[in-house]
Formats: sequence, C-alpha cells, structure tokens
Amino acid sequence: TYTSYGFSEYDYELIDKVEEQAKKGTGYEKLDAAAAAVCPDARRLMELLDSAASYGNQQGYADDDYAKAKEIHAELYPLLNTYYSDASAFVNELDSVAEERSAKELEDLKSNGYEIRASMLEMMNLASEISTALYADENITSANITELDITNIKPLYDDFAKKTADFTELIKDESKIEEEGFDPDFNRIDDFADAAAEFKVGVQKIIERVENNEPLSEIDIQMGNLTDGSL
Repeated sequence: TYTSYGFSEYDYELIDKVEEQAKKGTGYEKLDAAAAAVCPDARRLMELLDSAASYGNQQGYADDDYAKAKEIHAELYPLLNTYYSDASAFVNELDSVAEERSAKELEDLKSNGYEIRASMLEMMNLASEISTALYADENITSANITELDITNIKPLYDDFAKKTADFTELIKDESKIEEEGFDPDFNRIDDFADAAAEFKVGVQKIIERVENNEPLSEIDIQMGNLTDGSL
C-alpha cells in the first residue's frame, strides 16, 4: 500500500532552513548537532516517500512487477530506524533547551516581582509533566486504567493541587493583577484558574480510580474517557 500524497516544496524548505541554522549555530551545541544529524535522514525519507507516492499513483508496480517497490523498501526500513533514533535525540535536545529557557524565564519573573505570571508558568510546566506521566505507558488504556502506575504522578499532583490553591488566593489581590499588567477587560487569569482547577480535579479522579481499583464503565470505555469526562 502506498501513500498517494507527497511532500510540498515548503516541507523541503523547512528542512533546509533547520539544517542551515544548525550549521550557523543556535548557541546550543548539542541541539545543533542533533539537528544536523536528523535533517539528512528526514530529507531522504521524504524523497523516498515522494517516490513511493508517485510510483503508487502511476501504478508502476503493474509495469515492473514491484521491482521498484522492493528497491524502496530495501532503503526505507533501515532509514526509518536511523531516523527514529536521530529524531528522538533531536526532540530530547529540544525539550532540554525548552526546560532551560523556561527555568530562566521563571527566574526572571520571580526576580522582577511577577508572582502571578511566575505561578502560571510553574503550573503550566507542572501540568505538562503530569500529562507526560499519565500517558507514558502506551499499554494503559481506558479499559485498564486501574493498572496505571501513579507512583510518580501522585507527588506531581500534590504539588499541582497546592499551587492551584495558592494561585486562587494570590489572584484575589486585584492590585497585584493590575501591577502585573493584565488587561481587566480580558479575564485571562480567571480563565486560567478555571482550567487549572478542571485539570486538577481530572487528575484527582484518575488517582482515586486507581487507588480504589474502580474500572471505567463500558460507556466510558466506548467514549474513550479516563475519568467521567472531567479531563
């Protein structure tokens, strides 16, 4: 089976730009090295898939008894293994840089007295950690949610619950909200607080379901819910 869609000129230009920037340097040597490694893999993979798309659309396999298909497959599968390895390294370096920059931003916010903005950033980072932990095990689904290992999730949840409560108290100070430059006509803070509370409750219900060994109902499983719809 072959894809009928190839890659656009924009897709190739994007790879070229990333590779060019990696050669110039971003200030993050490991990220540059990872980008330089994955770009040739990605470009060649795109070329092979474009070739496969053209071959499939033209039904070339009917003319050459799948000879070209065998050639494509012979290169494609080893390349995929290399690509996945290099792409994983690249994503890990991106995450590392993002964490470093987030930590610097958080430090700057705190040192400049932006308590609300600092709290919001901390909560977003923590919510991301929790989400990653929740879905780390690919074998866990709605059907076997009670088998979820919450060892690492529970302390993250406890931290998030405390920060949510602290944030609720913090934003009661309207003068502080104004000092930090939030637009009173665009109630972003209340929206954020509501979203944080909803996320907190959703994670709490997952933890309780695991601790109490309460499987989801058949309807929830069919709906793909991890909780009763809160998350």
